[in-house]
Amino acid sequence: LDTTRLNKSLVRLNGEGDFQSVDYAIDNTGGRRVLKVIPIEKPWGPDYLRFGLGLASDFSGDAYFNILASYRKTWLNELGAEWRNDFQIGRSSSFTTEFYQPLDEKNYFFVAPRASYERRATTLYRDDDRIASYDVNTSAIAVDLGSQFYRYGEMRLGILGGQVKPSLDTGPELLSPGEARINAGAYVFRLQFDQLDSVNFPRSGWRGGTRVYKSSGDLGADESYIKAEGEVVTAFSVGEHTFNLSGKLGDKVGDDPLPRYDQFQWGGFLQGSGFATGQLLGEGLQFGRLMYYHRIMRGTLLDGAYGGFSLEATKIKNPLVPGNSDELTKSGSIFIGSDTPLGPAYLGYGRTEHGDDAFYFFLGKPY
Repeated sequence: LDTTRLNKSLVRLNGEGDFQSVDYAIDNTGGRRVLKVIPIEKPWGPDYLRFGLGLASDFSGDAYFNILASYRKTWLNELGAEWRNDFQIGRSSSFTTEFYQPLDEKNYFFVAPRASYERRATTLYRDDDRIASYDVNTSAIAVDLGSQFYRYGEMRLGILGGQVKPSLDTGPELLSPGEARINAGAYVFRLQFDQLDSVNFPRSGWRGGTRVYKSSGDLGADESYIKAEGEVVTAFSVGEHTFNLSGKLGDKVGDDPLPRYDQFQWGGFLQGSGFATGQLLGEGLQFGRLMYYHRIMRGTLLDGAYGGFSLEATKIKNPLVPGNSDELTKSGSIFIGSDTPLGPAYLGYGRTEHGDDAFYFFLGKPY
């Protein structure tokens, strides 16, 4: 019996989240050694309902909330199919329903059809002044074919079709996000790895991923373009001191410009601290951040509280609003954060090298 291999398998099964515990025993009967695996099913499930709340304010007139809910129905067949529904109401409202069907017993490959609707509000700035705002309503139907890399991550390749309905609320027609109705059709590739030891305040591990969106006339799209982005995060600790480094890149691929309703939006706490949330908008994004945080309080039920700071650098390529800077801007923040039953909570202050500053409060993940 290879106990090391067995223990790894049991840890993986526990990590699936389908059992309360998985253990084993060895019986010596009739001159044979018999391995018995003992799974204990959860007293709850297999249907799961979760709720969440997001609050944010920069104490200068921008405040918003999001209410979230997720319903997941598991083990719909012997291969472990799942049906998941995610709802969000607030500043950004959305609904996504996905049927996740593994294609083999080891869950190496899967197919996932889904449908989604999203309403997203965007505010445009010239320097620090609000000059326009628009809404983008997107409805889509898609199907992905993918592969799971054990518990390391997953890869998806899919096709998407739908409609985009952008509308200008306030501001000059020059900044209109596009036609009243735009057909969408695209090939979408996503690759994601995640080995961080915590979602909110990781102390070790790494995460990385990339996404490529190719809008194509072959799939009925009115606009052809390619949008690519990638992100990497790594964290390591020395005692109670944690260093978290991350970088994000995004740009168009080829000569076709990105439409106004699908450009990179950035700015705000821990992603260009000192700027208003979503203040930066353009065809390309370059961002790097060094975070330091120190556990200042240990919790019993929760992970505890942290104090820290960040050093950041942000560059927006080809800003949507003419006259906005496309130079590298340095900024930083100081903050206190803690895990709560409703998610991570942050109170922080950010400032750019040009004197833009803001106080922030977040309940929910800010980045």
